[in-house]
Amino acid sequence: MEYAPSFEPYDLFSNKIKNLTLYKSIRNNSIIDWREKNFAGAKGGAAITYVTDRNFLDEEDWEEIFDHYDNNIDFIHSLKVDKSEEDKMFKLLKKPYGNHTRIVVPWQIDADKLIYLSTCRGIVFNISDAMKLTAQILISKILDIKLPIYSTYETDPFILDLIHWNNAGRISFKEFLGINWDPNKYITFPYRLMLQQDPTKITYDELCEEYFVK
Repeated sequence: MEYAPSFEPYDLFSNKIKNLTLYKSIRNNSIIDWREKNFAGAKGGAAITYVTDRNFLDEEDWEEIFDHYDNNIDFIHSLKVDKSEEDKMFKLLKKPYGNHTRIVVPWQIDADKLIYLSTCRGIVFNISDAMKLTAQILISKILDIKLPIYSTYETDPFILDLIHWNNAGRISFKEFLGINWDPNKYITFPYRLMLQQDPTKITYDELCEEYFVK
């Protein structure tokens, strides 16, 4: 902990590094381990402080890092927030984290919260349930906002089609699939009508009344 980390081993095999631009930025700026309070890699005058901790938000003193550094703070590993941690999520979103930070959040159907989240940098939604994902995407299209979906390890063909639909315009899933649309494939899917819904011809309140209000 008394010596700054050496990047020499990585420089020797830099052709194997996936994100060389990010690597060079980490090498040229500060890098710290907040959990272990290891600041040997901090550099005076650095534009960015990179944080190496996984599950950083599990630390009781996670907010204090923003009091210690007045430059951009970027987290190398994604910051994942559970549904039960909304208060923590909204606190984090007000902090001066940098452009490389990715904040993975659970699904959300509250229109005001979704509109706010769509304005925050680094937000991606972690949704692997087809019903939640369908509702999330349709609501975002009704509200005309962009909500990136976290899909690094997804292999289910239906989920992947939904994620690709999320990246399309304000059209229904049926219109997105075009000639590949087969209603028999979704006959048992509880939200099958959502797949056919034109998002420009229904309001957010109407959708909630139909599906979410008991």
